[in-house]
Amino acid sequence: MTPTPAPDFLKVITFTVASQPLALPLAQGKDSPFPVVQRVIHSPVSLNHHPLQLLHWEDQDVIILNLHSLSTPAQAIPPFLILVQTPNQECYGIPVSDPPSLLELPLATIRPLPPSYAQRDPLGMASYIAVLPQSGDPLILFLLDLNRALQVLSQPPTPPSGLSPAAGSPPTRDPFLL
Repeated sequence: MTPTPAPDFLKVITFTVASQPLALPLAQGKDSPFPVVQRVIHSPVSLNHHPLQLLHWEDQDVIILNLHSLSTPAQAIPPFLILVQTPNQECYGIPVSDPPSLLELPLATIRPLPPSYAQRDPLGMASYIAVLPQSGDPLILFLLDLNRALQVLSQPPTPPSGLSPAAGSPPTRDPFLL
Protein backbone atom coordinates (compact mmCIF):
# COMPACT_ATOMS: atom_id res chain seq x y z
CA MET A 1 0.00 0.00 0.00
CA THR A 2 1.23 3.48 -0.85
CA PRO A 3 1.05 6.00 2.00
CA THR A 4 -1.41 8.83 1.52
CA PRO A 5 0.43 12.04 0.63
CA ALA A 6 0.17 14.86 3.14
CA PRO A 7 -2.36 17.50 2.09
CA ASP A 8 -0.99 20.82 0.88
CA PHE A 9 -3.61 22.73 2.83
CA LEU A 10 -4.82 23.12 6.41
CA LYS A 11 -8.51 23.02 7.26
CA VAL A 12 -9.58 25.83 9.61
CA ILE A 13 -12.71 27.49 10.81
CA THR A 14 -12.67 31.27 10.66
CA PHE A 15 -14.40 33.80 12.88
CA THR A 16 -13.89 37.34 14.15
CA VAL A 17 -13.18 38.54 17.68
CA ALA A 18 -12.72 42.25 18.44
CA SER A 19 -12.57 43.00 14.70
CA GLN A 20 -9.67 40.57 14.37
CA PRO A 21 -10.07 37.70 11.85
CA LEU A 22 -9.03 34.43 13.52
CA ALA A 23 -8.65 30.87 12.31
CA LEU A 24 -8.72 27.70 14.38
CA PRO A 25 -6.91 24.72 12.83
CA LEU A 26 -8.97 21.54 12.74
CA ALA A 27 -7.98 17.94 13.38
CA GLN A 28 -6.94 16.15 10.23
CA GLY A 29 -6.72 12.54 11.25
CA LYS A 30 -6.65 10.34 14.31
CA ASP A 31 -3.25 11.55 15.60
CA SER A 32 -3.70 15.23 14.79
CA PRO A 33 -2.43 17.80 17.34
CA PHE A 34 -5.35 20.09 16.47
CA PRO A 35 -8.77 20.25 18.14
CA VAL A 36 -11.91 18.64 16.78
CA VAL A 37 -14.88 20.96 16.33
CA GLN A 38 -17.79 19.17 17.91
CA ARG A 39 -20.46 21.65 16.91
CA VAL A 40 -21.59 25.27 16.92
CA ILE A 41 -24.50 26.00 19.25
CA HIS A 42 -26.47 29.00 20.46
CA SER A 43 -24.80 30.35 23.60
CA PRO A 44 -26.52 29.38 26.83
CA VAL A 45 -27.90 32.33 28.78
CA SER A 46 -25.60 31.52 31.71
CA LEU A 47 -22.52 33.03 30.03
CA ASN A 48 -21.11 36.30 31.36
CA HIS A 49 -18.16 38.60 30.65
CA HIS A 50 -15.51 36.70 32.65
CA PRO A 51 -12.51 35.56 30.58
CA LEU A 52 -12.71 31.94 31.78
CA GLN A 53 -15.85 30.10 32.82
CA LEU A 54 -16.92 26.55 33.37
CA LEU A 55 -20.13 25.51 31.68
CA HIS A 56 -21.83 22.17 32.17
CA TRP A 57 -23.43 21.39 28.81
CA GLU A 58 -25.22 18.12 28.13
CA ASP A 59 -22.90 15.48 29.63
CA GLN A 60 -19.60 17.40 29.63
CA ASP A 61 -17.82 20.27 31.31
CA VAL A 62 -16.81 22.99 28.85
CA ILE A 63 -14.10 25.57 29.58
CA ILE A 64 -15.35 28.82 28.04
CA LEU A 65 -12.57 30.95 26.54
CA ASN A 66 -14.25 34.35 26.30
CA LEU A 67 -11.89 36.09 23.88
CA HIS A 68 -14.28 39.04 23.76
CA SER A 69 -13.40 39.84 27.39
CA LEU A 70 -10.07 41.24 26.13
CA SER A 71 -11.68 43.92 24.01
CA THR A 72 -12.86 47.21 25.40
CA PRO A 73 -15.53 48.23 25.91
CA ALA A 74 -17.22 45.00 26.95
CA GLN A 75 -19.51 43.71 24.25
CA ALA A 76 -22.76 41.82 24.53
CA ILE A 77 -22.43 38.07 25.01
CA PRO A 78 -22.03 36.61 21.49
CA PRO A 79 -24.96 34.42 20.39
CA PHE A 80 -22.90 31.42 19.19
CA LEU A 81 -20.50 29.04 20.88
CA ILE A 82 -17.91 26.95 19.02
CA LEU A 83 -17.41 23.69 20.94
CA VAL A 84 -14.04 22.01 20.35
CA GLN A 85 -12.34 19.00 21.89
CA THR A 86 -8.57 18.89 22.16
CA PRO A 87 -6.49 15.75 21.56
CA ASN A 88 -6.20 15.34 25.37
CA GLN A 89 -10.05 15.24 25.54
CA GLU A 90 -10.60 18.69 27.11
CA CYS A 91 -13.64 20.53 25.80
CA TYR A 92 -13.48 24.27 25.12
CA GLY A 93 -16.12 26.74 24.06
CA ILE A 94 -15.36 29.93 22.15
CA PRO A 95 -18.16 32.54 22.03
CA VAL A 96 -18.51 34.16 18.59
CA SER A 97 -20.85 36.75 17.12
CA ASP A 98 -21.44 34.97 13.81
CA PRO A 99 -21.35 31.32 12.79
CA PRO A 100 -17.81 30.35 11.73
CA SER A 101 -16.84 29.49 8.17
CA LEU A 102 -14.86 26.48 6.99
CA LEU A 103 -11.78 27.28 4.91
CA GLU A 104 -8.85 25.38 3.44
CA LEU A 105 -5.66 27.40 3.79
CA PRO A 106 -2.83 26.56 1.39
CA LEU A 107 0.20 25.66 3.52
CA ALA A 108 2.29 28.11 1.47
CA THR A 109 0.22 31.00 2.90
CA ILE A 110 0.97 30.11 6.55
CA ARG A 111 4.01 31.52 8.29
CA PRO A 112 5.18 31.88 11.88
CA LEU A 113 4.79 35.23 13.57
CA PRO A 114 8.14 36.72 14.56
CA PRO A 115 8.60 35.94 18.29
CA SER A 116 8.71 39.62 19.27
CA TYR A 117 5.40 40.23 17.47
CA ALA A 118 3.80 36.98 18.65
CA GLN A 119 3.88 38.38 22.19
CA ARG A 120 2.11 41.53 20.99
CA ASP A 121 -0.32 40.23 18.37
CA PRO A 122 -3.76 41.78 18.72
CA LEU A 123 -5.02 39.20 21.19
CA GLY A 124 -1.72 37.58 22.23
CA MET A 125 -2.98 34.13 21.26
CA ALA A 126 -1.43 33.31 17.90
CA SER A 127 1.95 32.07 16.81
CA TYR A 128 1.14 31.74 13.08
CA ILE A 129 -0.61 33.85 10.48
CA ALA A 130 -2.00 33.08 7.06
CA VAL A 131 -1.80 35.74 4.37
CA LEU A 132 -4.33 35.12 1.61
CA PRO A 133 -4.07 37.18 -1.56
CA GLN A 134 -7.32 38.71 -2.76
CA SER A 135 -8.33 41.75 -4.76
CA GLY A 136 -7.27 44.81 -2.79
CA ASP A 137 -5.58 44.16 0.55
CA PRO A 138 -4.68 40.56 1.44
CA LEU A 139 -6.72 38.77 4.09
CA ILE A 140 -4.61 38.17 7.20
CA LEU A 141 -5.83 35.45 9.56
CA PHE A 142 -4.25 34.87 12.97
CA LEU A 143 -4.20 31.13 13.77
CA LEU A 144 -5.57 30.76 17.29
CA ASP A 145 -3.50 28.62 19.66
CA LEU A 146 -5.81 27.26 22.39
CA ASN A 147 -2.93 26.77 24.85
CA ARG A 148 -1.83 30.39 24.47
CA ALA A 149 -5.45 31.56 24.73
CA LEU A 150 -5.82 29.71 28.02
CA GLN A 151 -2.59 31.26 29.34
CA VAL A 152 -3.60 34.80 28.33
CA LEU A 153 -7.11 34.51 29.75
CA SER A 154 -5.80 32.99 33.01
CA GLN A 155 -3.58 35.98 33.77
CA PRO A 156 -4.94 38.69 36.07
CA PRO A 157 -5.54 42.02 34.32
CA THR A 158 -2.59 44.40 34.44
CA PRO A 159 -2.86 48.16 34.81
CA PRO A 160 -1.73 50.31 31.86
CA SER A 161 2.05 50.65 31.71
CA GLY A 162 3.54 53.26 33.98
CA LEU A 163 0.59 53.25 36.34
CA SER A 164 0.39 51.62 39.71
CA PRO A 165 -2.88 49.89 40.67
CA ALA A 166 -3.76 52.90 42.80
CA ALA A 167 -3.13 55.45 40.03
CA GLY A 168 -5.94 57.88 39.61
CA SER A 169 -7.04 57.60 43.23
CA PRO A 170 -6.47 60.54 45.58
CA PRO A 171 -3.18 60.49 47.46
CA THR A 172 -3.39 59.02 50.93
CA ARG A 173 -2.00 60.92 53.86
CA ASP A 174 -0.17 59.28 56.70
CA PRO A 175 -2.28 60.10 59.77
CA PHE A 176 0.84 60.19 61.98
CA LEU A 177 2.55 62.96 59.98
CA LEU A 178 1.55 66.61 60.34
